[in-house]
Formats: sequence, C-alpha cells, structure tokens
Amino acid sequence: MISYPVGVASVVTRIIEAGEGDDVIVLVHGAASRADRWIHNVSRLAAQGLHVYALDLPGHGFATKDPSATHSSPSYADFVCGLLERIPRRRLVLVGTSIGAHVVAMVACQVPTAGLVLVGAAGLVRLGDSVTAPMAERISDTRKDAVARKLTRLALAGSGEMVDEEWRINNSPGAAECLARLGGYIRDALDDDLVDVTETACRNVLLIWGEDDNSIPVEVGRRAQQQIAHAQLEVIRGAGHVPYWEQADSFHQVLDPWLASVLAS
Repeated sequence: MISYPVGVASVVTRIIEAGEGDDVIVLVHGAASRADRWIHNVSRLAAQGLHVYALDLPGHGFATKDPSATHSSPSYADFVCGLLERIPRRRLVLVGTSIGAHVVAMVACQVPTAGLVLVGAAGLVRLGDSVTAPMAERISDTRKDAVARKLTRLALAGSGEMVDEEWRINNSPGAAECLARLGGYIRDALDDDLVDVTETACRNVLLIWGEDDNSIPVEVGRRAQQQIAHAQLEVIRGAGHVPYWEQADSFHQVLDPWLASVLAS
C-alpha cells in the first residue's frame, strides 16, 4: 500500500493505492471524512487481484481546501471523473459511502462502470429535512466536542488520538469553510440532485446498509431498491452508518462474493 499526491485541475489530492492489474476499484468516502477511512478494506480488496484506489475529495483529508470552490456532489463527481482519466483500466468498480455514494452514482452516469456499490447512500431517493438538516449540522460543526460526538455516533471514536486527528484535519486551513459549504449543499440542494441509477449503463448495483444506521436509515435503502429494479440490497445486522469500518468482516462477506461474480462475467 502506498500513498502519494496527485493533481487534478486546481486540486491536489492524496491517493492511497494498493494492488495491481487492469480491474480497478475506486473507494470514495463520505462528508467530513477522508481516504484512510477505507484502511480496513484496501488490502483485502487488493488481495483479490483488484487495483485499489482511495482518494480524498476536495476540501477533505489532505486535498486542497478552497472555500471559494463549489462543494457539492456534482462538483465532486467532476473531480473523480478527472482523476479517472489518469487511471488506466479494463473494468471499473466504484464504491461510495453516504455522500460519496451519491458522487459515484453521478460518476457512473458519465463513465463506463462494471459495478456500483452504494453504502448508506445519499442522493438516490429524497431524504427530507429531518435527515438532511441534522446531517448538514454535524458536517459543518468542526468544534472538538462536536467532532467527538460525531465519531461516537459513527462508532469510529476508538481513541482520543482519533478525535484529535479528525479535529485537526477538519480545522486545517480552509477545511471548516469547505465543510460549511458542503453542509449548506446537503441541507438546501441534495434532495434536488437525485440520481436515477437505472439510467446508467451499469446493471450490477449493490446497496449495503447498516441495520442500525442512525444517519441515513435503512428504510432509505429499501426505498432505493424499489426504484432500482436490478439492485441487490444487503443489510448488515448490528452495524450503523459505516459498516465497512465497524464490521469489516461482515462487510466483506457481502461485498467479496458480489465482486467475484461481477468480475467473472
């Protein structure tokens, strides 16, 4: 596994890369998160023969933080499309979580995609103010106590060091302003930018939800499955909004056989 900077247009971002070969899988994190949230998954996917890339979205992690830029799912999708122009491949699988799932669904509308994995996804069906407003508030609030509460809510706060790291990254120069802009988008416009996955060329769609997701409830996943006739929905018992971190073994018990089937076809 290696990590390095890459420039895409005016943004410099961090890539975490592992594996090799022509079958590429790209992992896209959620709001106020970063590439290393996939640390429990990157090596496991590479061991299956996949060429794995995880990235920091603009305004996140170690990527450029420009508060004057647009921070939204469409702008992030354009960024990911630009990055994909630099990655040679035979087949592409996109994996996104939360707002990152919205991003990769938009990318799949523009880029040929063999498989699409959407984890606790936003942007597929309307969430309503009762979901988007508190989500926007949590993303926009970068005070240390708020960061600690958010990580606890996501079952991510394993240590004080993790809280401190999250707080420092999300308060690095420009970060809080970028997250505030993204929070405003989620509150005011996310439900106006829904993606109809049935209009993509991709017919291999896997929805993964934590049964106890307290950010985007599993009922949203069930509604999304009803709208995407060819989608498979898998619910991980006892997991919340970040099942790939909380229960990596259970997550891969769902993901890995599906990937093998997609890539065998």
